Amino acid sequence: MDVRSQTYFITLAEQNSLLKAAKALGISQPALSAWLNNLETELDTQLVIRSRTGIILTPAGRVYLEGSRKMIAERDRFYREARQLTGVKEEVVRIGGTASGGVRAFARLYRHFKTVMPSVTLQFVECYNRDMLDYVKKGKIDFGIGSIADPDIPEVECMIATSREHVLLVPEGFDGYYDPSNLRIDEEFPKADLDRFRNVPFIMPSEQVSFYEALNRLFEQADYRPNIIFQTSNTGALYSMIKAGNGIGVVSRQSFSPLDHVAPYSFDPPFLIYGITAYKKGRILTKAEQEVLNYQSEHSPGSGGTR
Repeated sequence: MDVRSQTYFITLAEQNSLLKAAKALGISQPALSAWLNNLETELDTQLVIRSRTGIILTPAGRVYLEGSRKMIAERDRFYREARQLTGVKEEVVRIGGTASGGVRAFARLYRHFKTVMPSVTLQFVECYNRDMLDYVKKGKIDFGIGSIADPDIPEVECMIATSREHVLLVPEGFDGYYDPSNLRIDEEFPKADLDRFRNVPFIMPSEQVSFYEALNRLFEQADYRPNIIFQTSNTGALYSMIKAGNGIGVVSRQSFSPLDHVAPYSFDPPFLIYGITAYKKGRILTKAEQEVLNYQSEHSPGSGGTR
Protein backbone atom coordinates (compact mmCIF):
# COMPACT_ATOMS: atom_id res chain seq x y z
CA MET A 1 0.00 0.00 0.00
CA ASP A 2 1.72 3.18 -1.21
CA VAL A 3 1.18 6.02 1.25
CA ARG A 4 4.28 8.03 0.36
CA SER A 5 2.32 11.21 -0.40
CA GLN A 6 0.44 10.92 2.87
CA THR A 7 3.67 10.36 4.82
CA TYR A 8 5.33 13.33 3.13
CA PHE A 9 2.39 15.62 3.82
CA ILE A 10 2.13 14.65 7.49
CA THR A 11 5.86 15.28 7.92
CA LEU A 12 5.56 18.64 6.17
CA ALA A 13 2.72 19.67 8.48
CA GLU A 14 4.58 18.50 11.59
CA GLN A 15 7.88 20.17 10.67
CA ASN A 16 6.23 23.38 9.40
CA SER A 17 9.11 23.79 6.95
CA LEU A 18 10.06 22.31 3.59
CA LEU A 19 13.74 22.19 4.58
CA LYS A 20 13.11 20.51 7.95
CA ALA A 21 10.63 18.07 6.44
CA ALA A 22 13.08 17.13 3.69
CA LYS A 23 15.79 16.43 6.29
CA ALA A 24 13.39 14.33 8.37
CA LEU A 25 12.41 12.32 5.29
CA GLY A 26 15.98 11.92 4.06
CA ILE A 27 15.38 13.61 0.70
CA SER A 28 16.43 16.93 -0.82
CA GLN A 29 14.35 20.09 -0.46
CA PRO A 30 13.98 20.49 -4.27
CA ALA A 31 12.65 16.92 -4.47
CA LEU A 32 10.09 17.63 -1.75
CA SER A 33 9.07 20.92 -3.41
CA ALA A 34 8.62 19.13 -6.75
CA TRP A 35 6.50 16.45 -5.06
CA LEU A 36 4.27 19.12 -3.46
CA ASN A 37 3.86 21.01 -6.73
CA ASN A 38 2.91 17.79 -8.53
CA LEU A 39 0.42 16.87 -5.80
CA GLU A 40 -1.27 20.27 -5.91
CA THR A 41 -1.41 20.07 -9.72
CA GLU A 42 -2.91 16.59 -9.56
CA LEU A 43 -5.56 17.70 -7.06
CA ASP A 44 -6.02 21.05 -8.81
CA THR A 45 -6.00 22.87 -5.47
CA GLN A 46 -3.51 24.65 -3.21
CA LEU A 47 -2.68 22.70 -0.04
CA VAL A 48 -0.12 24.98 1.64
CA ILE A 49 0.87 28.64 1.67
CA ARG A 50 4.60 29.29 1.92
CA SER A 51 5.56 32.13 4.29
CA ARG A 52 8.69 33.48 5.97
CA THR A 53 7.71 31.80 9.24
CA GLY A 54 6.99 28.41 7.68
CA ILE A 55 4.08 26.84 5.87
CA ILE A 56 0.37 27.42 6.44
CA LEU A 57 -2.20 24.75 5.57
CA THR A 58 -5.10 25.90 3.46
CA PRO A 59 -8.58 24.52 4.28
CA ALA A 60 -7.96 21.90 1.58
CA GLY A 61 -4.58 21.18 3.14
CA ARG A 62 -6.16 20.53 6.54
CA VAL A 63 -8.64 18.12 4.94
CA TYR A 64 -5.78 16.32 3.15
CA LEU A 65 -3.79 16.12 6.40
CA GLU A 66 -6.71 14.57 8.27
CA GLY A 67 -7.29 12.09 5.45
CA SER A 68 -3.58 11.23 5.33
CA ARG A 69 -3.49 10.37 9.01
CA LYS A 70 -6.56 8.17 8.64
CA MET A 71 -5.06 6.36 5.64
CA ILE A 72 -1.82 5.56 7.46
CA ALA A 73 -3.69 4.42 10.55
CA GLU A 74 -5.86 2.17 8.37
CA ARG A 75 -2.76 0.85 6.56
CA ASP A 76 -1.12 -0.04 9.88
CA ARG A 77 -4.31 -1.72 11.14
CA PHE A 78 -4.54 -3.81 7.96
CA TYR A 79 -0.94 -5.02 8.24
CA ARG A 80 -1.38 -5.96 11.90
CA GLU A 81 -4.53 -7.95 11.22
CA ALA A 82 -3.07 -9.58 8.10
CA ARG A 83 -0.03 -10.77 10.06
CA GLN A 84 -2.28 -12.21 12.75
CA LEU A 85 -4.39 -14.10 10.17
CA THR A 86 -1.41 -15.53 8.28
CA GLY A 87 0.61 -16.28 11.39
CA VAL A 88 3.58 -14.37 9.97
CA LYS A 89 5.97 -13.37 12.73
CA GLU A 90 6.77 -9.66 12.76
CA GLU A 91 10.44 -8.90 12.06
CA VAL A 92 12.19 -6.78 14.66
CA VAL A 93 15.44 -4.93 13.91
CA ARG A 94 17.35 -3.69 16.97
CA ILE A 95 19.47 -0.58 16.53
CA GLY A 96 21.85 0.75 19.17
CA GLY A 97 23.17 4.29 19.53
CA THR A 98 23.70 7.24 21.82
CA ALA A 99 20.99 9.38 23.37
CA SER A 100 22.00 12.25 21.10
CA GLY A 101 23.22 11.41 17.61
CA GLY A 102 22.05 7.82 17.78
CA VAL A 103 18.48 8.86 18.50
CA ARG A 104 18.48 11.33 15.60
CA ALA A 105 19.69 8.65 13.18
CA PHE A 106 17.11 6.18 14.51
CA ALA A 107 14.29 8.70 14.12
CA ARG A 108 15.11 9.15 10.43
CA LEU A 109 15.29 5.39 9.91
CA TYR A 110 11.99 4.87 11.74
CA ARG A 111 10.21 7.36 9.50
CA HIS A 112 11.69 5.70 6.40
CA PHE A 113 10.64 2.20 7.46
CA LYS A 114 7.08 3.34 8.21
CA THR A 115 6.89 4.21 4.52
CA VAL A 116 8.79 1.38 2.79
CA MET A 117 8.52 -1.53 5.27
CA PRO A 118 5.64 -0.87 7.67
CA SER A 119 5.51 -4.54 8.74
CA VAL A 120 9.03 -4.29 10.24
CA THR A 121 9.44 -3.05 13.82
CA LEU A 122 12.51 -1.00 14.69
CA GLN A 123 13.66 -0.98 18.32
CA PHE A 124 16.16 1.51 19.76
CA VAL A 125 18.72 0.46 22.38
CA GLU A 126 20.45 3.41 24.05
CA CYS A 127 24.15 2.86 24.68
CA TYR A 128 27.53 4.56 24.65
CA ASN A 129 29.70 3.99 21.58
CA ARG A 130 32.08 1.93 23.73
CA ASP A 131 29.29 -0.51 24.65
CA MET A 132 27.68 -0.45 21.22
CA LEU A 133 30.40 -2.52 19.55
CA ASP A 134 30.27 -5.11 22.33
CA TYR A 135 26.49 -5.35 21.90
CA VAL A 136 26.98 -5.97 18.16
CA LYS A 137 29.53 -8.73 18.79
CA LYS A 138 27.25 -10.46 21.34
CA GLY A 139 24.14 -10.17 19.18
CA LYS A 140 22.30 -7.90 21.62
CA ILE A 141 21.65 -5.47 18.75
CA ASP A 142 21.56 -5.96 14.99
CA PHE A 143 23.17 -2.62 14.13
CA GLY A 144 25.13 0.03 15.97
CA ILE A 145 25.13 3.63 14.76
CA GLY A 146 27.86 5.80 16.23
CA SER A 147 31.45 6.99 16.10
CA ILE A 148 34.81 5.26 16.38
CA ALA A 149 38.49 6.11 15.96
CA ASP A 150 39.53 2.83 14.34
CA PRO A 151 36.94 1.13 12.10
CA ASP A 152 39.09 -2.00 11.65
CA ILE A 153 37.53 -4.21 14.33
CA PRO A 154 37.65 -8.02 14.61
CA GLU A 155 34.17 -9.60 14.36
CA VAL A 156 32.52 -6.32 13.36
CA GLU A 157 31.83 -4.91 9.90
CA CYS A 158 31.87 -1.10 9.89
CA MET A 159 30.27 0.85 7.05
CA ILE A 160 31.87 4.31 7.19
CA ALA A 161 29.51 7.22 6.59
CA THR A 162 31.71 10.16 7.56
CA SER A 163 35.10 11.13 8.94
CA ARG A 164 35.45 14.10 11.26
CA GLU A 165 38.66 15.75 12.28
CA HIS A 166 39.10 16.51 15.98
CA VAL A 167 41.24 19.47 16.96
CA LEU A 168 42.92 20.94 20.04
CA LEU A 169 41.29 24.16 21.24
CA VAL A 170 43.09 26.79 23.32
CA PRO A 171 40.90 29.49 24.91
CA GLU A 172 41.79 33.15 25.20
CA GLY A 173 44.22 33.93 28.03
CA PHE A 174 46.19 30.69 27.67
CA ASP A 175 49.66 30.28 26.24
CA GLY A 176 49.26 29.33 22.60
CA TYR A 177 46.12 31.36 22.01
CA TYR A 178 45.93 33.37 18.80
CA ASP A 179 43.14 35.44 17.26
CA PRO A 180 40.96 32.98 15.27
CA SER A 181 38.38 35.53 14.08
CA ASN A 182 39.70 35.59 10.51
CA LEU A 183 39.93 31.83 10.16
CA ARG A 184 37.68 30.00 7.74
CA ILE A 185 36.19 26.83 9.16
CA ASP A 186 37.60 24.78 6.27
CA GLU A 187 41.14 26.15 6.17
CA GLU A 188 44.26 24.45 7.50
CA PHE A 189 44.96 25.08 11.19
CA PRO A 190 48.42 25.36 12.81
CA LYS A 191 49.89 22.04 13.97
CA ALA A 192 49.70 21.26 17.69
CA ASP A 193 52.96 20.99 19.63
CA LEU A 194 51.91 19.19 22.82
CA ASP A 195 55.22 20.05 24.55
CA ARG A 196 53.93 23.61 24.73
CA PHE A 197 50.90 22.52 26.80
CA ARG A 198 52.43 20.13 29.36
CA ASN A 199 51.30 22.02 32.47
CA VAL A 200 48.16 23.62 31.05
CA PRO A 201 44.77 22.66 32.58
CA PHE A 202 43.11 20.07 30.35
CA ILE A 203 39.39 19.30 29.84
CA MET A 204 39.28 15.56 29.11
CA PRO A 205 36.51 13.32 27.76
CA SER A 206 35.58 10.43 30.04
CA GLU A 207 36.08 6.81 28.99
CA GLN A 208 32.50 6.54 27.66
CA VAL A 209 33.33 8.94 24.81
CA SER A 210 34.21 7.26 21.50
CA PHE A 211 37.59 8.95 21.04
CA TYR A 212 38.80 8.62 24.65
CA GLU A 213 41.07 5.60 24.07
CA ALA A 214 42.39 6.94 20.74
CA LEU A 215 43.18 10.29 22.39
CA ASN A 216 45.10 8.53 25.15
CA ARG A 217 47.10 6.60 22.52
CA LEU A 218 47.91 9.86 20.77
CA PHE A 219 49.16 11.33 24.07
CA GLU A 220 51.23 8.23 24.82
CA GLN A 221 52.93 8.41 21.42
CA ALA A 222 53.78 12.07 22.08
CA ASP A 223 54.93 11.31 25.64
CA TYR A 224 52.36 13.82 26.86
CA ARG A 225 50.47 13.60 30.15
CA PRO A 226 47.58 16.04 30.22
CA ASN A 227 46.98 18.03 33.40
CA ILE A 228 43.35 16.88 33.71
CA ILE A 229 41.13 19.13 35.83
CA PHE A 230 37.71 17.99 34.55
CA GLN A 231 36.22 15.00 32.70
CA THR A 232 32.79 14.51 31.14
CA SER A 233 30.97 12.11 28.83
CA ASN A 234 29.03 15.04 27.34
CA THR A 235 30.87 16.35 24.28
CA GLY A 236 28.83 19.56 24.37
CA ALA A 237 30.04 20.16 27.92
CA LEU A 238 33.63 19.63 26.74
CA TYR A 239 33.36 22.52 24.32
CA SER A 240 31.49 24.73 26.79
CA MET A 241 34.17 24.23 29.45
CA ILE A 242 36.94 25.07 26.97
CA LYS A 243 35.10 28.09 25.57
CA ALA A 244 34.54 29.42 29.10
CA GLY A 245 38.30 29.49 29.63
CA ASN A 246 38.66 26.59 32.07
CA GLY A 247 41.31 24.75 30.08
CA ILE A 248 42.32 23.36 26.70
CA GLY A 249 40.79 20.24 25.15
CA VAL A 250 40.04 18.21 22.05
CA VAL A 251 36.67 18.36 20.27
CA SER A 252 35.23 17.88 16.79
CA ARG A 253 36.36 20.49 14.27
CA GLN A 254 32.68 21.04 13.49
CA SER A 255 32.15 22.44 17.01
CA PHE A 256 34.70 25.21 16.47
CA SER A 257 33.51 28.75 15.75
CA PRO A 258 35.95 31.61 14.99
CA LEU A 259 33.69 33.85 17.10
CA ASP A 260 34.15 31.86 20.33
CA HIS A 261 37.67 33.13 21.20
CA VAL A 262 39.23 29.68 21.08
CA ALA A 263 42.30 28.99 18.92
CA PRO A 264 42.26 25.67 17.01
CA TYR A 265 45.24 23.41 16.34
CA SER A 266 45.30 20.30 14.13
CA PHE A 267 47.27 17.18 14.93
CA ASP A 268 49.80 15.71 12.54
CA PRO A 269 48.57 13.35 11.18
CA PRO A 270 44.97 14.58 11.59
CA PHE A 271 43.04 13.03 14.48
CA LEU A 272 40.00 11.50 12.74
CA ILE A 273 36.81 9.97 14.16
CA TYR A 274 34.59 7.95 11.83
CA GLY A 275 30.81 7.83 11.76
CA ILE A 276 29.80 4.22 11.21
CA THR A 277 26.98 1.73 10.95
CA ALA A 278 28.27 -1.50 12.52
CA TYR A 279 27.03 -5.09 12.31
CA LYS A 280 28.49 -8.51 13.04
CA LYS A 281 30.82 -9.90 10.37
CA GLY A 282 29.57 -12.90 8.44
CA ARG A 283 25.88 -12.55 9.29
CA ILE A 284 23.37 -13.04 6.51
CA LEU A 285 21.21 -9.93 6.31
CA THR A 286 17.46 -10.01 5.85
CA LYS A 287 15.83 -7.70 3.32
CA ALA A 288 14.92 -5.29 6.12
CA GLU A 289 18.45 -5.32 7.53
CA GLN A 290 19.89 -4.63 4.08
CA GLU A 291 17.48 -1.71 3.82
CA VAL A 292 19.00 -0.26 7.01
CA LEU A 293 22.44 -0.29 5.38
CA ASN A 294 21.12 1.11 2.10
CA TYR A 295 19.41 3.99 3.85
CA GLN A 296 22.40 4.77 6.06
CA SER A 297 24.70 4.71 3.05
CA GLU A 298 22.53 7.10 1.04
CA HIS A 299 21.12 9.41 3.71
CA SER A 300 23.36 9.45 6.77
CA PRO A 301 24.19 13.12 7.51
CA GLY A 302 26.86 12.34 10.04
CA SER A 303 28.34 10.11 12.68
CA GLY A 304 25.42 9.66 14.97
CA GLY A 305 27.21 11.27 17.87
CA THR A 306 30.62 10.96 19.51
CA ARG A 307 29.68 9.83 22.96
